[in-house]
Amino acid sequence: MWRQRFPSGEPEQLTSGPAQDGGIAVSPDGRSIVTSLGIQESGVWLHSTEGERLISPEGYASQLSFSHDGRFLYYGLRHAVTDSSRELWMTDLTSGTSEPLVQGFLITSYDVSPDGAWIVFGARPSSGPSEIWLASRTHATPPKRLTSTGEDSPMFGSNGDVVFRQSDGHSNHLFAMTADGTRQRQVLATPIIELRGMSADRNWVLVGVPVDKIQKMDEFAVPIAGGPLRRICPAICGVGWSADGGRMYVRPLGVRDTVVIMPVPKGESFPALPPSGVESIADASTVPGSEVVRLNRYGTELSGAAFAFGLTPDTFAYARTVSHRNLFRVELP
Repeated sequence: MWRQRFPSGEPEQLTSGPAQDGGIAVSPDGRSIVTSLGIQESGVWLHSTEGERLISPEGYASQLSFSHDGRFLYYGLRHAVTDSSRELWMTDLTSGTSEPLVQGFLITSYDVSPDGAWIVFGARPSSGPSEIWLASRTHATPPKRLTSTGEDSPMFGSNGDVVFRQSDGHSNHLFAMTADGTRQRQVLATPIIELRGMSADRNWVLVGVPVDKIQKMDEFAVPIAGGPLRRICPAICGVGWSADGGRMYVRPLGVRDTVVIMPVPKGESFPALPPSGVESIADASTVPGSEVVRLNRYGTELSGAAFAFGLTPDTFAYARTVSHRNLFRVELP
């Protein structure tokens, strides 16, 4: 909180510290101010048929994902809003124990290999371009830097290669490399805007692609092994799969409190999506066996939250922000 004498006084700081000020009420005599001081925490919660439970330690959590068997939950974690690093943590949902997997980096994105043995992650150093690193989940070897010239958004493909985004200074492109950082190759000839996910079988990578030569982005699935693209949404949308790949979840652009669950036929990567993609809840609802889920039935705080989907439709993890605040009186000097 600051004050400044009108009209041309010097700004003077009144409060400082990790808490945030919200709202100001000046006393009638002008000698004090009442304000709301507090902090926000974004914890990871697990919803299941047994109810709700807090998963993550105290801090600010994001980037949630389940292991393939649904036993482990991964998430990025900052212990304080002022932390310069974002760690990667794992919770064993069977035992309830939590442990850090990667520390000492500002992690911007990550992916865990299907067997759970390796972690590839993008990191932003204190100076210089972004980097891609590879780490062992068991800490058997120290993290290894794979790239250091601005590459980001790494994900594992089905053959163990790593797909990632690379910039040439003018546009972004989709590339792949072996897990040791060698044999880089371009996967898609046309530019992309961003990487947005990976299919459960890891044969397709989801990307935002510029269309019509204007500032418009559609979401496409790109086959890593080569072949024609597949439109997922004629815009961007929230797309995810259950941990076992049996269901696909779509939340169209602009929709906050509703997802559509669609069964994925055995041996396929996607459900039978409309040819033009999913633009609305109605589009997704045309898929045979689809189910519309209103997230606000689990609580209004879930609307718009980041989700990771478990092995059943009623099992998912989400980040929920909790605010801790009290009213304080600040005496004015």
